[in-house]
Amino acid sequence: MKRKADEFRALQQGSMSVEQYTHRFMELARYAPEEVNDDEKKQDMFKKGLNPELQTFLTPQIYPDFNTLMNKAILTESAKADEKTDNKRKFLESKARQQYRFQKPWNSSYMAPRYQAPMQYRTQSQVTGPQASNTQFRGQNTMKAP
Repeated sequence: MKRKADEFRALQQGSMSVEQYTHRFMELARYAPEEVNDDEKKQDMFKKGLNPELQTFLTPQIYPDFNTLMNKAILTESAKADEKTDNKRKFLESKARQQYRFQKPWNSSYMAPRYQAPMQYRTQSQVTGPQASNTQFRGQNTMKAP
């Protein structure tokens, strides 16, 4: 019986849900009645064993009885789990959008650029006929024929 009382004093939520922790807390509390003989002591022992994140949310408030504290702990844990799931969903959506932005579109209408032969320039001597005197080439000094 002393061993169960020590187990109750050392009880921590750990990886258990609040409901599982509450069930275990109530099972072991009967082995240490002096620790939970009034409601305030019971609430303190319960809060002490909760995960630090839940303790942070629940400690600043005063609860009229143990059942109110227990229900508030269950609701808070549920809300935090929902928030975590929602944040994960939003993160994955933004990550997918970001990856999509950097990918090339894959359409059937998309055609890869073709090889284009290098541009060839004509020189003044290659131009023949009456238009030779009117033709100007960029980057070349052209002279009009007499």
